[in-house]
Amino acid sequence: MSFQINNFVVPVKTNIHFTGILSIFLAIFLLQSAIVSATSPSGDGIRKNQKTGTLTHPVWIFFDRRDTSEKAYDAVLSGLDTKARDRRARARGHIVNVSDLPPHPDDLLALRENGVKIRTISKWLSAVSVEGTDAQIKSISSLQHVKEVRPVAIGKRTDPDFETSTSRSISEIDTSIYGYSWDQNNLIGAPEAHDMGYTGDGVRIGFLDSGFRHFYDHIALQYTNVVGAWNAHDSTDDVYGHTHGTLVISVTTAQDTGYMIGIAPDVEVLLVRTEDADSEYVMEEDFWVAGLEWAEANGADLISTSLGYYGWYLPEDFDGNTAITTIASDLAAERGLLVITSAGNLGQDGINAPADGDSTLAVGATRANGEYVSFSSVGPTADGRIKPDVAAMGHHVWVPNDTTIDEYIDGSGTSFSCPTVAGAAAILLQADPELLPMDIINIFKTTSSQSNNPDTLLGWGIINIPSALNYLLNVGSNRTIIPGNFELRGIYPNPTNSEARIMFELANNGTVKVVLSDILGRQVISNSYYLKSGAHNLPLKLAALPSGTYPLRIESNGELRYNKLVLIK
Repeated sequence: MSFQINNFVVPVKTNIHFTGILSIFLAIFLLQSAIVSATSPSGDGIRKNQKTGTLTHPVWIFFDRRDTSEKAYDAVLSGLDTKARDRRARARGHIVNVSDLPPHPDDLLALRENGVKIRTISKWLSAVSVEGTDAQIKSISSLQHVKEVRPVAIGKRTDPDFETSTSRSISEIDTSIYGYSWDQNNLIGAPEAHDMGYTGDGVRIGFLDSGFRHFYDHIALQYTNVVGAWNAHDSTDDVYGHTHGTLVISVTTAQDTGYMIGIAPDVEVLLVRTEDADSEYVMEEDFWVAGLEWAEANGADLISTSLGYYGWYLPEDFDGNTAITTIASDLAAERGLLVITSAGNLGQDGINAPADGDSTLAVGATRANGEYVSFSSVGPTADGRIKPDVAAMGHHVWVPNDTTIDEYIDGSGTSFSCPTVAGAAAILLQADPELLPMDIINIFKTTSSQSNNPDTLLGWGIINIPSALNYLLNVGSNRTIIPGNFELRGIYPNPTNSEARIMFELANNGTVKVVLSDILGRQVISNSYYLKSGAHNLPLKLAALPSGTYPLRIESNGELRYNKLVLIK
């Protein structure tokens, strides 16, 4: 087996070195709960100006209008990478619409005249995060087009106290190719996919993390194909920061034959630093949103983010619709970009955001033998949905020792199961670049180890890349559009417990017949519709049906498409 060696050119710092303890686990972010009013923010976000003694607070300002000028449309369009344009066109039939436009310039001017410090501007949310005093924020809240003011969720990094092994001797390496990384690759069938020629080639992953210190020094990462880097805090390409991101990426992209091979070593990589490692307030959601929007515009096909927000939000807020990072993840999916995230390291205390999103793929952790490991966060969400979605190895995962150039160390956390699944998703996209976020989620759910019996420990179970590829290239091939007819995008949610929606596109007006059968071939639902060309989202009412797997057939203009629906009650 051979891997393509890519050029490695990264315009960031390479001559700075730090000493300290190697941090190799998913950071748990402790956010102090606070009751905050829109006009008088308080709590962990308070900052004190050392010169004036003035207290300021970071808050989100949401507006009820956008800049809909032709200039704004042109600016958004020109700021999109070709891959981003193609992905958006596949996902929603157009590249730019009003939801992509920034806040109105007059509203931004009003903020500046108010004297607040603007931190980030979100086009997707039509929002701006600012720092201001009580009086300034109270004044802002009364502006004509301000729809809502809410605090920016803030946290501090602490590293879980998990057991860490020292580097093993060469005699303990499992195979001549995968070395230390054999278990984490083999559990999900990555070696078989590699033998088939699937290594993530041509797929671009945006890694949102706290930094990528020593990234350029270790032999395992020397061939990682980095195509862009951005620091959300200062809009530079300085992504050095913390070491956490370096270790996360290695699980996906490492290429050191005989010692460590990543799940998808030939992917393209965007490095996005979303945390300020030098600040007391390490993790702030507005910079994460800014990083997500940057990665999307710069052509990411997937996002891997081994970060999470909890503590500031209340348990009932993890309902898929409240936390800002969750909302942003769903907006990314609408643009064809799947966010894959760690479920968290909170065990029975539950998942964090954005893992609660219904369009986000949340990843739990197992041991090398496939058993659930107790630190991995469990669901369900506040509104009763099963989370995590899938799982991969997250216990004693091998990563580079970033304080050396050629040694390895193992560690534990859903930080490492997340990039494992991101690599697997990249392999699916290499096999079929037309896949949309819900396609990938549904393929994994349909082909993982617990697909017929999901639970709140591992969701639909441990992913299996060969099974997912087999489904995609056989059953899933019926999704492909034939010019002049129609395309079946998928079923969502799938599995479901009561209702699902069929997503498809028609090239021409015509009759569409939907037939759902049981496993014996008996029709249980048969509906016909006359529909105009374009995208459609048809509901399926399933309350009267028992649990089971139901083949779905859709017919239009003489063409058939097939899929299957899993109903769990």
